[in-house]
Amino acid sequence: GWVMGGEFALYYFFATFINELADNMFVVPTTTHGGWLCKIFSVALEVFQLGALCPAAVFTHKDCLHFTNPLGVSLHTMSFTVILFGYLIWAFIFLSLPLAVVGASMVSTLILFCIGAAATAPLLRGIASRCSASGSGRSSPRCKALLEGAAGGLARLGEGSQERLAKLRALIDESSDGMRNATMLMAFLPMLCGGVFLGTLVVVGQASKQGPMQGLTAVVLLSDVLFKIFATAATELGELLLHRRVRRVVEEGSNRRQSAGAVI
Repeated sequence: GWVMGGEFALYYFFATFINELADNMFVVPTTTHGGWLCKIFSVALEVFQLGALCPAAVFTHKDCLHFTNPLGVSLHTMSFTVILFGYLIWAFIFLSLPLAVVGASMVSTLILFCIGAAATAPLLRGIASRCSASGSGRSSPRCKALLEGAAGGLARLGEGSQERLAKLRALIDESSDGMRNATMLMAFLPMLCGGVFLGTLVVVGQASKQGPMQGLTAVVLLSDVLFKIFATAATELGELLLHRRVRRVVEEGSNRRQSAGAVI
């Protein structure tokens, strides 16, 4: 039933809403607060909605169904994942609290990992200072700059993780609406991870089929994701070049108007 049964209708119905949500989040500019997060989440949602095509893409539909075995994932594991995915969609409201617990555990683990990684920043700075003091040649300044850059990035990662954790706590403690929104967000995270996993299997399974049209179909399936990635890269590159041009003009002073001399 999960290959050609009526469960497909529920998958596609849910994927339609996810696709619209991803398109709406993609138009949020990166210059706004959380803009980059919206871009990344939009791409993840596009891959997630591809997971609805998993039963069709991982089989070659001819006289007999042939399993393409994408990424070496067993048919039993894929069947269990797809069926569980369908039941979670159907009973999402009723299972929101257990899913929220799983999602909160995932977020907590990620935040603790980021904070633990940020704790190594002083160690990297100490290594950088020793490298500059005892080193010789051209490699020492590069090594010091690389280590200091890594230490600064880890420190910012830890600070950002703590800020997001504080915002999440404030959202939960703010009101019942904040608690409900945080619960639904945490409940959606496990489904997002499962959908991204199935979406990856869709692209790999479709591309592994024989024939040029099968490969073209895999590219078409990824068209939304590829468009979002390339459009974001092109937009950010254009803004960077424009920013550099404006800064160069300001530094040269070519945009300043020459004041006319006073006639006495």
